[in-house]
This record gives sequence, C-alpha cells and structure tokens, in this order.
Amino acid sequence: MHRNVIAALILLLTLLHNCGAKAQELELKMEQALSLASLKLTVAMPVEQEMKEWLLAVEVNGQTFPEPALVLQDSQGVFWVTGNDLKLWRLRPLLTPPMQHDGLDYYSLSGNKELRHTFNSIKQTLVIGADAGAFTATMQVLPDQLARKPRDVNTGGFLNYEFVGTQSGYTQQGAGIFEVGIFGDGGVGTMGVVVPELGSSDRLTRLDTTWTADDLNQRQSWRFGDVVNRAGTWGRAVRMGGIQLSSNFSTQPGFITSPVQQAAGLASLPSTVEVYVNNALAARREVPPGPFSITNLPVMSGNGEVRMVVRDMLGREQVITKPFYASAGLLAEDLTDFSYEAGFVRENIGINSNDYGDWIVAATRRQGFSDSFTGEMHFEVQRQQQAVGVSGMFMVPQIGIINAGLATSQSHMGGGTDQGELLSLGFDRQSQVLSYGIHSQWASSGFRQVGSTATQHQMARQLSASIGYNIKDWGAFGLSFLKLDTYDQPNLEVTTVSYSRTVGRLGALSVSLVRLRSDETSTQLALFLNVPLQRQHNLSLSRTTRLDSVATLQKSVAADGTFGYQVTASDSGRAHGALDYQNSTGDYEIEAARAGEETAFRASVRGGVALLGGHAYRSRWINDSFGVAKVADFPGVRVYTDNQLAGVTNESGNVVLPRLRAYENNKIRIDSRDLPLNAQVDALSVEATPYFRAGVLAEFPVRKASGGLFQIVLDNGQALPAGSTVEVNGGKTRFPVATDGEVYVTGLAKQNHFMARWKNQSCTFELLVEPSDDPLPDLGKVTCRGVSP
Repeated sequence: MHRNVIAALILLLTLLHNCGAKAQELELKMEQALSLASLKLTVAMPVEQEMKEWLLAVEVNGQTFPEPALVLQDSQGVFWVTGNDLKLWRLRPLLTPPMQHDGLDYYSLSGNKELRHTFNSIKQTLVIGADAGAFTATMQVLPDQLARKPRDVNTGGFLNYEFVGTQSGYTQQGAGIFEVGIFGDGGVGTMGVVVPELGSSDRLTRLDTTWTADDLNQRQSWRFGDVVNRAGTWGRAVRMGGIQLSSNFSTQPGFITSPVQQAAGLASLPSTVEVYVNNALAARREVPPGPFSITNLPVMSGNGEVRMVVRDMLGREQVITKPFYASAGLLAEDLTDFSYEAGFVRENIGINSNDYGDWIVAATRRQGFSDSFTGEMHFEVQRQQQAVGVSGMFMVPQIGIINAGLATSQSHMGGGTDQGELLSLGFDRQSQVLSYGIHSQWASSGFRQVGSTATQHQMARQLSASIGYNIKDWGAFGLSFLKLDTYDQPNLEVTTVSYSRTVGRLGALSVSLVRLRSDETSTQLALFLNVPLQRQHNLSLSRTTRLDSVATLQKSVAADGTFGYQVTASDSGRAHGALDYQNSTGDYEIEAARAGEETAFRASVRGGVALLGGHAYRSRWINDSFGVAKVADFPGVRVYTDNQLAGVTNESGNVVLPRLRAYENNKIRIDSRDLPLNAQVDALSVEATPYFRAGVLAEFPVRKASGGLFQIVLDNGQALPAGSTVEVNGGKTRFPVATDGEVYVTGLAKQNHFMARWKNQSCTFELLVEPSDDPLPDLGKVTCRGVSP
C-alpha cells in the first residue's frame, strides 16, 4: 500500500512538472511573438512627421503637476507624450508603439481604452482621465516606531541592595541581597551577591556575573560570564558559565519579527484611506490614483479582519475587508533568530559561588522560510549527552497554527549507551470568541536532554488540550486537560473547568473546578471575587472547598511618598498584615503573620544607588535602564515618566528615574506648578533613550530667570515713555516699558549695561544687582542718561 501511495505521488509530481514546463514553453513563445510584433510595429512607424509642439500644464485624475510638459500634436489632432512624462504621472507604459522625435520616445494618447484626454486651449491645459488600473502601484509602509539610537554613551554604575530581618519566637535572622553594575562604551556588567545570614562568619555567595554588549546594527548581543542557553522547542534551559551570541530584537523595540499584514485597493482619484484592524483605527493615509497597498499593519495574534475605507475627492466611498490570521511565533520571510552558547554547566547556584561542571555547546536557529512557515534547528552537546532536533510552525490561512518537532539523543550514563527519540505535534487557533488547541509529545525511554540526570524521571507521553469561549455579555468559559505519563512514576491527569465575568460595579468573579487523578483522586472548587474600591483600594474574597475562606483588603503603594497596606484574614484563624511605604529613594515594608499560636515579623528595606556624571544619587531598586533628571536647582519638582510619577527632585534639583525602557524614547516631563515664579522654562518635557541597564542624563532647559522690576526716568525726571524697549547686556531680547517707566527684565547679571530706545531716541544706564531669593525683586529707580535725537 505504501508503495502505491509513493508511486501515485511521483506520478502527480511528474504531471505537475510537465504541465509547468509546457506552460513555460508556451509563455516563452508568446513573449517572442509579442516582441516580434512590437518590433514590426516600431519599424513600420514613421520616424518623424509634421508635428506641432505645445508646452502645456497637465492634470491627471484631478492631480496637477508643478512642471509643464512638452506635448506633440500631429496633423490629425492626436496628442503624443514622452515616456518620462508617463512615469512622472505614474501611468503604466502604453501598448501603442512609440515615435521618435528629437531623440525621445513619444506615445500616442489615442487608441488606449484606459485613457481619456481633453485639450483646453484657453487654459493651455491637457486634462487626462485614466482608469485606476492604468496607474502604477504605490506602496506605503507604516512607521514601525523604531527608536532612535542613544546619542551618547554615559559611563557610570549602580548598586542595588535589600536587607531583610525576620523574627519568629526567640529566633532572629538577617539577610541581604546585593547587585552591582557598571556600564560604558563596551556594554554593561552586573554581579549579584547574597548574604544568607548577616553578622555570621559565612562567606558571601556569588550569583550571576555577566557582561553584555549589544550590537544595535545587527540586532544581536554578546554575553560573557553566566548565561542561560536558549532551549528551543523541545530542549531544557541550562545555566552555564561561558559565552553566548544571540539575536536581540529588543535593541530595536519597534522592529516587527512576525509576518506583517497589508491592505490593498484601487483609487480612481486622489483619496483618503482609513485602515481598521478589528474595528480599531490603525492608520490614515493619503493615496494618489491607481493601485495602492499599505503594509506593516499592527495586528495581534489570532484571527481578525482588516477593513479599509477609501474616500475620494468627490466624497465617494468604498469599503474593502480582508480576513487574516497571525501568530507572534512565526518569523517574517528571510528573518533569522539564533542563539549560540559554549561553556561549563553551572550547578548549585545560590549555594556555591563557583560550582561549574561539564562543558556544553548548544545552538538554536530559527528561520522564516516564508510568511507561513518557520523552521527551527537545535542541537546540544555535552561530554556524556548529545541531542539534535528540528521543528517547525506552519500557518494554515484563516484556520490556525500547526506545530511539529522531531529530536534524537544519545547518552552515556550508567556505563551504557542509550539512544532515544522525541516526537511532538500540536495545533492552535486563537480568536476573539473561540480559541482552542491540542498538543502531544512522545519520548522513548532512552531520550535525554542536556541538563537532565540519570535519576530524573523520564517523560513518556504528554497530552494537553484546551478550549476557551468568550461571550461578550456573559463572560468567558474555559476547559483544559493535561495527561502526563512517565516511565517510573504514576500517571497524572488534571482537568480544569473555569468561568469568569465582570459583575457590574461589583467587580470580577471567577469560578474554577479542578479534578486531579493520580494514585489518588481529588476535586477542588474555588471561587474568587475581586472588588475594586475607591482611591487605589481593592477587596478580594476567595473560597476553596479544601482550603480556607480568605478575605484581603489592600491599597497599592505609589512613588509619591504615600503608604500602602494589606490585611488578610481566614476562617481558620490565620492572619497577615503588611504596611508598605515607597518614595524616590527606596521601598520599605513591615509584615506580621499569625497562624495558631505562632507569630512572626519581617521588615525589609530595598533601594539603590546610581552613579552617573561623577555624582551618586539614592534611588529605588534599579531593575532596568535608568536616568537622572536635572531641573536646575529647584527642589520638590515632580517628575513623570510616561505620565506616571517617578520621583521628586532633591535639594539640588535632581531625581533618579529607575525604570526607563532601553532603546526607546522615554517621555519625561515635569509639573510646572512645582516651579517658582522666577523659573524660566523653555520646555516642560524631554526624551531620553538609554542603553540596556545603563544610565542617561535628562537635563531640562529650566533656569532661574534672574529678573527684576525697576523704574526708568530721564535726566529731566520724567518717566521713560510707555512703549519704549530696553536691551540688557547687548542681548537680542527687547523688553517693553509700561506706564510710569516700569519694566520687568530677565537675564540679569551682577553688573548690567542697558540701552533704551523710543521714537528714534536712545539712552543708556548701568544697574548693579545683588543676589536675592526673591522671585520678583524691586530694584528701585534708575536714571537713563545721554538722550540723543
């Protein structure tokens, strides 16, 4: 039977190949015939004939062009235009044979059904009307929000710290966690340290130590030190000490790795196109007449619909819809995602500082062979274990994603050689209403992954399936099933049924039923209600059939120096309370818990120190990239990142911004209400683009105005006329004079030279200003001397 199927496939492929060859042969003969006919027509045309030349303005489907065109008119009144002008007007090359005139090819506008033209001798204008298909296609690529590269590399560092103290009964213990980082032109280096017990003789335990260097042009990163390999579809993540080179698309945050969607259509006149993705406006563009396409549309995973509304200059409207299916797991065609690692396996991290074992080499490479198929190859080699495998994702248009993988391994453990295979297969579909998926994986008893040991339980079969149904007004239903079989342990089955919905102003309600089957069978029902209250308060209630009923009241903490809390109580008598405080320099928490007769307390302090520009700044824990905002010397100014309060400036007018996004334009602004009256503000917002886990200075163009109010009189004692202007220290800014000779001037130094001008007259005077904290000082009366007509 298998031989018959193979023979049928070979016969089908042969027929398709022969048909393709015949089609190519026929197409070649047609091209040769058309070329010969075109040559005969071209030769048959007169090279030169009696022509009248016109220099005309041209209008094509309502479009006007800035430059006139040299147009010919033969004795029969037919107009001829050059091929260059046709390209300028975006009209496709005409099929009529050209005529030579002054060394240029001219094409007749008559005889082409897609073109219509009229000549206005009064306005000296040639008006051309063309069908939409007569134009060459245009393509507009939506901007992908790529961030600008950081302009300057700042050199600096940071130190993160956390101290935790606990007390339970008569036992007290303190511990600490620290992280230090440095950054500069070559990248950023970090090292973590844990102190299990403060004050004891135990040594510090080193965590990860890594140096990272990002290559923005290649969208990749080098890592030296402690790294984690990329496991691929079927592998196991292993921590190692060595070197890693991998793709890093986050160096260009707006770069789209998955296949992009496009919308295409035809416009007869200049039109406005609005593109909606799942009824949300994604783009609005102006397009010229002719075929057009708009690519790089932002879409989410799953199925959806692109709707395009085209409105021309006459108000006519056409609507074009196109369904799509997208997956973030697919790579765009010809795009490569890779990771290569080599080093020594890190063991007992958090316990030993330098416990490294066998060497390991691993590689993962994913390739977008087309917009609907992405393939992957992964191999891993260790002294006693080797494994290699391939996998792929294939998108069935408008339906879903098929996943498949195959791997084989060889290991030398326990004195023998084991070989094994692994096979996986799955399908996923996501939509706004119904989503479902099923995945299965089989492995032979001899299959081993790098990082596994001979004593670990070996998976034989794994099956998972899920389905979700979302009804807008009635909530979301879910059903999932997991079955896991191992070679040396009892089988495990988990079935979960869930339902969730929003219950008006009451909050969100969820119900789940979990049935677990192994050596024993158990069933558990859980209900959860989350009720949002006013002013960042939240109440949650839960009930589980096999556990306690729990109520929790909490208030989230903000960075503006406010307090947060959490109080939890259960019907079993257990209770927990916590008080949180957060400001621009740290996070502080006190907790207490009671269960039965036992009571325990815990207190923690968490913060950081940023080193940038030769200065040290206290900060909250620095997880990501960070910045230092400088607002002149003004203290107490609130600074926001992405409209969220990040901190308040200190006495020197500085504040650390501990959570900036690397390689993105972070919008930073200050609150103008916090600035004094003598502040001169050129901008209330700036943008900062830092490197990965590096610092950046964000200096606001704000300064003290150094201004003052005074009265100007002339030699005769009369006030300087209203409407006069005053210049200070040769500056270009002119300050108007009000009634009684009063004027307010900024940009004052300690010693100032003034010139006043009015009605072709001028005078000068000197003014000495003493430093003052008064935002509006009264500088008294001055005399302007030397009035000249």
